[in-house]
Order: sequence, then structure tokens, then C-alpha cells
Amino acid sequence: MNNLIYIEYDNSLLSTSSNKLDILFKNNNYDTYILGNNLTLNEKINIIKSNNNKKFIISNRINSNNNLIEIIYPLKDNDILAKTLSNNLNNVDKYYQLRSSINTNLDYYELLRNINNNQGIVIKYGSNLLNNDNIIEIIFNTINKYLNEENIYLVKSGDSLYSIARKFNVTVDDIKKINNLSSNNLSINQKLIIPEIIKDEPNNQDDLSNQTYIVKSGDSLYSIAKRFNTTVDDIKKINNLSSNNLSINQVLLIPNISNNSSNQTYVVKSGDSLYAIARRFNTTVDDIKKLNNLTSNNLSINQILLIPNISNNSSNQTYTVKSGDSLYSIAKRFNTTVDDIKKINNLTSNNLSINQVLLIPNQ
Repeated sequence: MNNLIYIEYDNSLLSTSSNKLDILFKNNNYDTYILGNNLTLNEKINIIKSNNNKKFIISNRINSNNNLIEIIYPLKDNDILAKTLSNNLNNVDKYYQLRSSINTNLDYYELLRNINNNQGIVIKYGSNLLNNDNIIEIIFNTINKYLNEENIYLVKSGDSLYSIARKFNVTVDDIKKINNLSSNNLSINQKLIIPEIIKDEPNNQDDLSNQTYIVKSGDSLYSIAKRFNTTVDDIKKINNLSSNNLSINQVLLIPNISNNSSNQTYVVKSGDSLYAIARRFNTTVDDIKKLNNLTSNNLSINQILLIPNISNNSSNQTYTVKSGDSLYSIAKRFNTTVDDIKKINNLTSNNLSINQVLLIPNQ
């Protein structure tokens, strides 16, 4: 797990509930630490600060109402976890944020004030609800699910619902609905649940080869389509895009680049040309351009090319040219002639390049 769990309490009446919670987290492979009432507040803060890993603090308290639970969440967080806990538990009076009376920009609880970029929650139990196994299990399950939720996004400076929706290929309305947002306003470090991208069930095995690509600075739909041997329209269609605009870190589905398993792929490297690639794989520039729907000979580094099947004759084998090879030495090695190798590979000269793939005539 990525999170260290600190379970803190300030009253011996809370020790049993806290220890039960500790056991549940440990049994699910979390690293947990109990900070009991034998430690001072400063000692607890120092222990938490001493570990640089990502932390989650559960602070257990006694509620003045013996039959109800209250939940307090940090000022820097949104209410997703607190609201979920409140919905899952039957005995919650309210969930809220509590500000310091000295400085209303800070949390009332010093532990929450000192966890910085980490997360925390304060749970105040009524004395009649202490040591209730069902309540402890619900609290664990809710927090565990929240911490393992892969579709939580932390709002950054400059974000908007529109830019976030574009980034994850969902709609603004979907984000607002799942997060119960009544407006488009966001705050930095606000946590948003991102709806899962629902994809249609694949109709055939080829659909399973759709891959994803994360948009980088300088990318365009045209450059991405060119890189993956697809079209702008196909990318827009599979991603439900209504315009050509992209945002950095946006996740795109890339359509399956080939339905022909006999064709292989090649990633363009610095210094490559269509001529060099065609020569390497014993095909022609025109065949590569036709298969990849290329209108020019221009290539870009990391562009993915489909390479035509170099032979429809299974009786012919292939040989990859190595340093020091010549047509004569290869012909001698495979008991054939230079002319036969040149003929089957459409070679007009005796020149070879390292890693060039040659068809070898059937002996």
C-alpha cells in the first residue's frame, strides 16, 4: 500500500476500537501505527512528521452525544470521504469542518493542521457506540476503498472542470454528478472522483489491441495519428472528441493499428528513411506508404509503421544481415547464389545494411 495508516486516540476508552481498526488495516497489508493516549500531542506529531511516506491519519475522539457519531474532515480536503462515511454509517449526527478560533484559516485539531499534504479524518464516537464491531468494519471498508480508489483526481492550479473532463475523456456533467457539485467552481487540492471511462464490449479480438496514449506538450491529433498509423477522425471517433483541441496529460484511446497479423510494426528511429526501412525489410517504399496511408516520405521519430508481410511463400526463410556479411558469404552459407538472393529480394546492387532482412531462396 502507498499510505501509512496512523490511528490516534486521546482516551483509554477508545483503545479497543482503535486496536480493532488497526488489526483490520494490518490484515489488508497496510503499514499501521497506533498513537495512543500514552503519548503527548507533540510526540504524536513528531512521529507522524518523521516518516516521509504518504500518510493517512485516523483520529478517534469521544463525542458528547452518547448515541451518535460526528465526522470532521480537514479544511484542505473536500467532503468525499466524510460524506461517504456518513452515508454508510447509521449513527452519524453530522460531518463538517472545524476551524481554529485563533486562526480560522487553520484546522481546530492540531494533528490535522500538521499533516500537510497527507490526509486525515476525525471520528467522534458516542460512548454507547464504542467497540461496535459493525461500525469499525464499516469505517475500515469505507476508508480502504477511498484510499484504493484509482479515479481520484487532485485539483491543481489552473484546472477547470472542462480541462479535467477533457483530460480523462469524460464530460463535465458526469464529473459534477458523481461528485454532487452544484457549480463549476473548484479549489486547489480539491479531490474529485473521476467517472470510469465505459467502453463498449469488444466485438472481436482485434478490438482488444486498442492502446492508450498520454498527450504531451507539442502533440496534436495529426502528429499522434501519424505516429500510430491511424487517422485524426478515427482517434476523435473512438474518444468521442468534438474538436481537435488537446490538453497535456489527456488520455487518448488509440485505434487498433492493424487487422492483419501477418504485418509487423517498426518504430522509427533517428536517421531512418522510408528507403532505408524498405531496404531493411525487403519491401518497397510504395508498399510501406500504401499500407500506412502515407502521402509523403516524411517520418517522425517514434512513429509506428506497419511493415508489409515480406513473403507469402512459407518455404522461404529469412536472414538478418550482420556486420561483415556480404551477398557472397550469405549465398555460400545457405548454398544458394548471389543472383538468386538479389532476385527474390528485388535488389539492384550488392550493398547490404546491418539488420537488413533478406529472404533466402528455398534450397
